Amino acid sequence: MKYHQKKRTPSPHFSLLQFPLKRKVVKSPLNYKREIERVLQQTPDIRAEKVAMLKKAIWAGTYWVESEKIADKLIQESILDLIL
Repeated sequence: MKYHQKKRTPSPHFSLLQFPLKRKVVKSPLNYKREIERVLQQTPDIRAEKVAMLKKAIWAGTYWVESEKIADKLIQESILDLIL
């Protein structure tokens, strides 16, 4: 048994007024700023899950830091401080 899809044709009673078009809202920079501020106010300063995970790893002795990455970051920051 084959499945045949029937083409749908609009009924004579179909009207575009039944389905209002969505309006595209253009946001101004001020609206973006307000939205960012709202999101930041709702975001906690400390990510408790990450802090708990790091504490657990430190106490278990499984926390490992790549000293090369730390050294690179310190050097980058000191160069930026000299330039700026």
